[in-house]
Amino acid sequence: MINNVKYLNTKVNRHHPTVVRVYKQIRKEFGMVVDPFSLHSVSPEILAGVWAACRETELVGQVPRAEKEIVAACVSASNQCPYCVDAHTMLLNAVGKFEVSNLISSGDYDQIDDEHLSSLINWARSTKLPTSDIILNPPFSKISASEYIGMAVFYHYLNRIVHIFLPDQLLPVKSNTVKKPLKRMAGWFFSFSASRTKKPGNALTLLPNSELPDDMSWALGSETISQSFSQMASVIDTQEKSIVPAQVRTIFNDFIAQWDGQSHGINSGWMIDLLKGLNPENTIILKLALLTAIEPYKVNELIIGEFKNFYEDESALLSVICWASFAVSRRVGQWCYQTFEK
Repeated sequence: MINNVKYLNTKVNRHHPTVVRVYKQIRKEFGMVVDPFSLHSVSPEILAGVWAACRETELVGQVPRAEKEIVAACVSASNQCPYCVDAHTMLLNAVGKFEVSNLISSGDYDQIDDEHLSSLINWARSTKLPTSDIILNPPFSKISASEYIGMAVFYHYLNRIVHIFLPDQLLPVKSNTVKKPLKRMAGWFFSFSASRTKKPGNALTLLPNSELPDDMSWALGSETISQSFSQMASVIDTQEKSIVPAQVRTIFNDFIAQWDGQSHGINSGWMIDLLKGLNPENTIILKLALLTAIEPYKVNELIIGEFKNFYEDESALLSVICWASFAVSRRVGQWCYQTFEK
């Protein structure tokens, strides 16, 4: 198991019964316990919820796996997460889509001839643009919306987590020419698990059943996706409520409810009014949550250190970051489904 995780000790819970069960499933059905999974092991319940949502959305269902990896790669590109772009173009190789993998890797989207795949790429890259034509007129039906939107929601979540806890690059080189054979080899490794038949619902036994939050109605088209995201939401919300003060939660939730998908770029003054009047502890919690949601690449050792001055437990750090990341990805899910709710 590779370990390039920052700020978290991923070995501390490796013998925890829930972690052992989740890792066993991941090795069998995904192929390897990669860092984006293992970093969640600091909180075994969050790990189980994240794995369930990933597995039931990405690895099983009616939508072809290749199309799901396209969504993951292109959402990641929109979030400027090269680590995840490399990971999912690698997985496109695993399912035999070598040319599409290469074109997405190089950003040559307009050279993809397949009309449906081209539209899907455009949709995935536009998921932070709630009023764009492709979001208002998605290239899929309501029947399959839970799978496509589930992929977008999950990777808007995971991209932010990766930005904070993992290196910028998955591979030790930046050149796409050099990356290509490395991705082919890795794709061959993951092709064995990718081609294996999987039964929907296997990950749902890891956690108790939960109610689907009202803002996640896009998931209702699939019983297993609905339940997996219900479980993920439940464990993240439960842990967040034990850490985040009500004042911080209210300010953050009100901000996310008005967020239109855009980053604030180099301007860091947008948080000043939101942080005004808070005590030092609440200030750093809210600052960490806001940066995670909107500008995760700005979360650095200084901010993590400030948070740890108040909360030494690494599970608290993970819980706040997961909460903020999932909150903003849930917002994306709402506007991706808006057409189907009319």
